[in-house]
Amino acid sequence: MLMSRLLMTGLVLGAVGQTYAADADLQIKVDWKTFLARHDLVWKAAPTGPFTGPFVGNGVVGAMLYQQEDSLRLDIGRTDVAEHAPMDGKYSALARIGRLPIGHFELKPPAPISGWDARLDLYQAEFVGKVRTARGDGRLRLFAHATEPVIVFEWKFPEKDGAAQLQWVSGDARVERGARKSPHRNPPPEITTRGEVNVCTQSRIFGGDYTTAWRDVALEDGTSRLFVSIVDRFPEKGSADRAVAAVERAVAMDFDEFVQPGGNPCSETYGATCHLLQEMLLQSWGGKIRVFPGVPPQWQEAVFHNLRAQGAFLVSAVRREGKTGWIRIESLAGEPCVVKADFGGETLKVLANREMKLTPRSPGVWSLDLKKGEAAVLYAGDGKPKLEVAPVAMKEEKRNRYGLRTAHKPKTPKKNSEKKENK
Repeated sequence: MLMSRLLMTGLVLGAVGQTYAADADLQIKVDWKTFLARHDLVWKAAPTGPFTGPFVGNGVVGAMLYQQEDSLRLDIGRTDVAEHAPMDGKYSALARIGRLPIGHFELKPPAPISGWDARLDLYQAEFVGKVRTARGDGRLRLFAHATEPVIVFEWKFPEKDGAAQLQWVSGDARVERGARKSPHRNPPPEITTRGEVNVCTQSRIFGGDYTTAWRDVALEDGTSRLFVSIVDRFPEKGSADRAVAAVERAVAMDFDEFVQPGGNPCSETYGATCHLLQEMLLQSWGGKIRVFPGVPPQWQEAVFHNLRAQGAFLVSAVRREGKTGWIRIESLAGEPCVVKADFGGETLKVLANREMKLTPRSPGVWSLDLKKGEAAVLYAGDGKPKLEVAPVAMKEEKRNRYGLRTAHKPKTPKKNSEKKENK
């Protein structure tokens, strides 16, 4: 997430080898649950589409939840459910490998929805909260399992209102991207049951199939718990067996063991965002380790720990008052160590378990005599630096900036005449 004050959420807290003088006072003060909570996505208004609703996933299966009129819609997806048209020149890339819609669930509460109060818990990687109705609050929970191709959706509404109604809607198995559409359609899906598991299997005319399997389990406290699995197979068929097995396996497990606190992966998001943030904090190319190369001046403080650099280095650093406070580097392979950083023009010093040669090569660039298995801290100033990795301070109003605070109003494109009048 972009924020003016930052501790990388992709922090790697791992073993750093032997204890050196450079590490004797190094302290890691990160309470991950508390730290991530201040970045949770929060909904105070109803999301009305996939671009404003909460999303969960494990890199294979995922789901998005939002409101459509008085119903909740749960879109489900799987990354490898795609078309497989032959590469014979008859079909465009869109038709050959485009993603295929799978389907969605519609949950109609017993009373109309009047508001939302929910959050995407980043530590647990799950969506939790409530929707308000005139007859009481309905409670929701949604997450994707860390390793199983299973999505879990829970809901509970006041018993006096009756049961919420759940309906499955199959997707049209045809690749569509705006006005562009695949020239062919796959056959209709086959919907059956296997024991207590519902099964929707979609065959492809170019081979293979994909299956959505689900089971709604009623708990003693009135909660409904929906287990959903999506499995794809190509070129052979047989996805139904695996999807049903995944649902049955999840239902049979002790639920407290199925849900590991803090054990789910982070909710899915655009992967390039994480990469761009790390590139702002640390780069390594051209034979140099570049610390805080892309941090804007507005970010007066930043912290990262044990990010990896080319040459097999683990790098940690702290930025304070707009300049680098200290850098810790550990060599895992003994490759040449050249560092580029902004210490504000002050004389650089080394903290290590032996005397190390630090050679200036150009303004802001130094080479360090660091051998395999050794670690050293670079710093400037008169006193020994405080070697502490901890979240930087964040004002209350800067927390939980994402989600949906007010009702989303899509922008209406202006007509050409309106654009001319405003020029």
